Amino acid sequence: VGKARNKAIDSGAVAREDLFVATKLGHSHYEDPEEALDQSLEKLGLDYLDMYYVHWPNALFTQSKLPMHEIWQSMEALTWTGKVRSLAISNFNLTMTADLLTYAHIKPVCN
Repeated sequence: VGKARNKAIDSGAVAREDLFVATKLGHSHYEDPEEALDQSLEKLGLDYLDMYYVHWPNALFTQSKLPMHEIWQSMEALTWTGKVRSLAISNFNLTMTADLLTYAHIKPVCN
């Protein structure tokens, strides 16, 4: 994806500002969202993401014992670095979403 995007930008077919790039924080990276983000940015050849999702927090797949309020706080901090423009959640049910909205300083832009 990163190579194709770079080729399109380098050829003048599109500008970075015209693209909206999003990816997810996977279950295995809840402990360090910034490290996971940096890896994604490197693979994509980008300086920032337009949107960064927290992937569905399913206990069957998630090894992390961190509560979501700590994960979300780490995600919010990424917006302050300029590496992420907006935050989102992925496949959260109504209860999970309602809970997140009680502590989120930055509200998710979509689910």
